[in-house]
Amino acid sequence: MPEFVLTYRAPHGAVRTDETGAAWMQWFATIEDNVVELGKPVTTTSSVGNCDPVATKLAGYSVIRADSLEAARAIAAECPAVAHDGGVEVGELAPMPERP
Repeated sequence: MPEFVLTYRAPHGAVRTDETGAAWMQWFATIEDNVVELGKPVTTTSSVGNCDPVATKLAGYSVIRADSLEAARAIAAECPAVAHDGGVEVGELAPMPERP
């Protein structure tokens, strides 16, 4: 089954609260069979290239398994970040060749 990285984008000024933390943990519980790596929230950031920091900032990541990009997008659509004016970028991870 393919693996996907979900990168979470939060609006500038967003503050983590007990309520938002509970919403995230509730969402993770609903997708636990898909989670490969729960990931971690981001505390400080820097970027290279065009990451459009005007509207949002990097907030964290997870790695999941899903049958397709469309299935991964459906999982991401339920993420609490989306309900709080943030977003989720979804990218399919390519397998790495074996090292000699």
